[in-house]
Amino acid sequence: MNAMNKAVFHVLILLFAICAGTYTASACSCGASPAVDIAFQKTANVVVMKLRSIEKYQPGDKGSGYGGIRQARLTVEKSYKGNLKVGSELTFAQGGGADCVWTFGEEDIGTEYLFYLGGGPVKANLWVAITCSRSRPKDYAGADLLYLDKLTAVRGKSRLSGVLIQSIRSPVEDGEFSDKVLPNRKVSIIGNGKKLELKTDANGVYEVYGLGPGKYTVTPEGVEGYAFGYPKRETSAIVTLVGTEHAEENFEFEIDNRLSGTFFDSNGKPLKNVCLELHPARGVEARGLFEMDCTDASGRFSMDEIPAGTYVLVINDDDKVTSDQPFGKFYYPSAKRREDAAEITIGPGEFRDDLIINAPETADVITVSGVVLLEDGRPATDKNTQYVSIEFHTSKINNSGRNDDPDSDPEARTEIDKNGRFNIRILKGQRGTLVATMMTFSGEFEKCPKIERLIAKSGNRLPTIRSTEFQLDGSADIPGVELKFPFPSCRLAKID
Repeated sequence: MNAMNKAVFHVLILLFAICAGTYTASACSCGASPAVDIAFQKTANVVVMKLRSIEKYQPGDKGSGYGGIRQARLTVEKSYKGNLKVGSELTFAQGGGADCVWTFGEEDIGTEYLFYLGGGPVKANLWVAITCSRSRPKDYAGADLLYLDKLTAVRGKSRLSGVLIQSIRSPVEDGEFSDKVLPNRKVSIIGNGKKLELKTDANGVYEVYGLGPGKYTVTPEGVEGYAFGYPKRETSAIVTLVGTEHAEENFEFEIDNRLSGTFFDSNGKPLKNVCLELHPARGVEARGLFEMDCTDASGRFSMDEIPAGTYVLVINDDDKVTSDQPFGKFYYPSAKRREDAAEITIGPGEFRDDLIINAPETADVITVSGVVLLEDGRPATDKNTQYVSIEFHTSKINNSGRNDDPDSDPEARTEIDKNGRFNIRILKGQRGTLVATMMTFSGEFEKCPKIERLIAKSGNRLPTIRSTEFQLDGSADIPGVELKFPFPSCRLAKID
């Protein structure tokens, strides 16, 4: 997977984890929670509670709590702050799955939680626990509990702390999925003339109190075959302490491996935009498994952080022959059937960068090249246009050769370079329309009334402006094509 896709994927996973109970409000997006000292100071009730029972909706009842649950009952097991007494039973609202309210499941009965709660019930003796907080199952609250259990002795002191976790994922549904805390691991802290070596406790937590203000380098003991710090594989982190505040630096170790190589067509030419996917060789594929990449201009592909296991590699899984993928679906190295595919086994710390894949039979393609111009004859550059695409459409070409459905998905697409030039591959024999498109908005360009009129006429805040069209019969390569936008050269505005 390329760096951008992987980064986006990790952001989504992070939001998923932050906002999660055992049943997760998966559409709830949360910001960073304050450190434990600030959370304690600003929260009315800080308690450990145990889930005793849940109440489900009955047929005909109004409401839609997550999992069909109306509410849950929990008892106070320990109180660190507030007026809730040990042994008290409270009724909690069930979240709806997207409202940042904690959700409970029947299988969670008996689970203990550390909850940071408000001063009282929201209505009719109904309490609410918010997922966007430091509230979490007790098994994952070791760092907070370590502080809360000795609050009197350490109140007012600076604290540098964190948790070491090893994330284990499986490519199949019945495999291991766990976030294992790492006990008895060394953690080095260096800064301000100090050099400390700590060890994590049974919950994977390290902490030190009373360090002076300044910057500190925190280096945990590594885990063989695992790394942290995506996308740069770091070995340490810089933490800044201010006054007597708390600072946290958690280290989650993800599997560190890679599978990469180069893809060629049947004539030995590297191909761009060929998409490859890894699927488990056996078993039911795990939900959320996302191991794929599409080749770059040199035919290179790369997938990393792959859950340990045995896979098959499928190319063009959609089995649609296009100009980017001028061949049908097949499996590495060149098998038409999955049962004939070569199996690829990969584990922690393994880097296989030598895969060479050659497409079997490759359909003929032609190349169309040219330039995109503006109304005044100047080329479309990175200074006077933005995000210009070249699209080839085959859908609904009428008798006059015009495209009746310009909003249809293109059969092929590419981008212009910084000087407005382009090259696009098209399956040989395909007839259709070539057009340049640019999405824009009001104010994107300085002193450009023609563009503003086009935007106003479209009635759309983000209209797509189209160039003149060029008709293709797909019989042979075509150089020197000119596509022209209906506006002159204008300077991009400086927009914060």
